[in-house]
Amino acid sequence: MACIYLLFPFYSKSSVASIFERKVSVPLVLVLTFLLLASLFRRTMHIDDAWLAEYAYWLNKSGHIKSELFRGFENYEYQIFVCHKLFLIQGAALIKYFGFNLYILKSISLLYSLIAIAFVLAYFNKVVDLKNVWLHFLVFLAIFLANPCFFEYAFVFRPEANVMTFGLISFYFLNQGLNDSKLGCILISAFFAGIAVLTHLNSVIFISAGLLILLFEKRYSYFCVFAFVACLLSSFYFYDILLSNKFEIFFRQLKNDPALESEDFIWYTYILNIIKEHERFFHSPKEILFSVLLLMVVGYNFKYLVTMHKRLSLFTLFLVFSLAVVAHGKTSKYMFIYLPFLCILIVIGLANMQKIGFNRRWANYLLGFYFVGSSFQNSIFIDWKSPSISEQSSQVMKIIPRGSKVLVPFKFIFNEISNYQMQGHHVYRFFEQTGQYYEHKFNPFLISEYFRNEYIVIDNEYINHYKLKSNNNYGPYRLISQGKFMVFKKK
Repeated sequence: MACIYLLFPFYSKSSVASIFERKVSVPLVLVLTFLLLASLFRRTMHIDDAWLAEYAYWLNKSGHIKSELFRGFENYEYQIFVCHKLFLIQGAALIKYFGFNLYILKSISLLYSLIAIAFVLAYFNKVVDLKNVWLHFLVFLAIFLANPCFFEYAFVFRPEANVMTFGLISFYFLNQGLNDSKLGCILISAFFAGIAVLTHLNSVIFISAGLLILLFEKRYSYFCVFAFVACLLSSFYFYDILLSNKFEIFFRQLKNDPALESEDFIWYTYILNIIKEHERFFHSPKEILFSVLLLMVVGYNFKYLVTMHKRLSLFTLFLVFSLAVVAHGKTSKYMFIYLPFLCILIVIGLANMQKIGFNRRWANYLLGFYFVGSSFQNSIFIDWKSPSISEQSSQVMKIIPRGSKVLVPFKFIFNEISNYQMQGHHVYRFFEQTGQYYEHKFNPFLISEYFRNEYIVIDNEYINHYKLKSNNNYGPYRLISQGKFMVFKKK
């Protein structure tokens, strides 16, 4: 009985109220926590772990953000102006005190997630009867921990968990400031909204949502204070550009950012972004499971939520709308930055259904499908068989003299970044897409020779992409080793 929602999705004899029983919610949270912790050291490596870790490595080493993996792309080897600056400062600090370690860097997202969870508990203490606070919190934990977006990005070296936490803190103090008419709380809220932007530019949605709430509630003096403080802090994003006076390079890097496309700079794109926002919620099965649960619970409790929890509902709506406007693409990872708000709405909706004695079976089916389906999706991120990244890279790189210039997969930077001069394969995708360094037919070997790489290490992804054949030499490079990786040496 304890884990019916996780183990038996068609169990339907009990009402939705059963998930608020400790004999169900406590074991469910424990099981989901165990799955998360057990997965941490067997994760499939995320490309952004290496991508952003290298930025942080050079920030710690040289005092400014640059990249050797992206050598040859928009002056990245000299300085990068468009990036997640405050997040990378934190990463550089971790590297300074703990060394360049994949799992140390990944843990920063997990730490921020724990802080966010603590503020959810604090919020429930303000809006829920004291006797029900922990019941609400346990159900929140179950829904949040099971979510595949959380499961993946709570242990990836990316800024979303950081942003999520700053945004949640901003809302918590905004709510307190409005409830108690405390200017100090509004200042704290604006502070966290502002520094969130320094962490990731998408965080402007928390400034937008905060200002819209203040306008909606006609708190005009608070609006002015919030806008001034948040925008002032956000402006520090440009400090390095001002110091170096390299606005031309900044705008060129912004226009040609690998994460952006030319369509992102056309005015009607913002309208299309809103129309297509549903794609973020229904991108794949892992999002669909959560989104269906969200729509059904919020839809059923819509009148209750907008009446009794108007500020939370509006703030969440403003976040979703603002992200639809400003975010490029419909990747689900950006949903992570407002995921706690969606989960809180689900919990409050379920609690209302419990209160009115709702006992239709579809709610149990939805919860069961969500927990079982999400747990299955989460298992995809765990790699139980493959050797670790450091084991793979050290095995391959031992045949290459230290100090050599090498073209490698991004992931090879861990444990090897100080031993070699590394350029990353991924930047060649951008060369190929933009027509750089070739006139007619793209040839990675000729471009590698242009950058004076003495060796090339190619993994299966790029072996397939370039359609390389075994036992072949290519241009100025000859094959010296073959297996899971192909290793070439300049003739």
